[in-house]
Amino acid sequence: NEGIWISIDLDDGRLRSAADPAHLRQQMDRWTALGLRRFVVLDVADVGTGRGPQTGPLVAELKREYPGIQVISGGGVRDRTDIARLADAGCDGVLVATALAQGFSV
Repeated sequence: NEGIWISIDLDDGRLRSAADPAHLRQQMDRWTALGLRRFVVLDVADVGTGRGPQTGPLVAELKREYPGIQVISGGGVRDRTDIARLADAGCDGVLVATALAQGFSV
């Protein structure tokens, strides 16, 4: 299970796989019971927008509720401030793509 990452994809703040937010907690309970500990939390509505990631609150909540998990996130990262905000939320890593491709200094 060490090499497995689970991607939790949101679309404008809503879980893409279900309309019910409780569904994520049910899935997290299942995944962590299976020993899965690595998660990517990404809001696809933010990807490439440069408006900043909106996933920080969810990341912080998951890190509190599921101690010992690793989380990486991103989507719309503009600069070091966005990276710091995600780190403050508990992210173990940050996905940065468009900002680098467009020449921003992160």
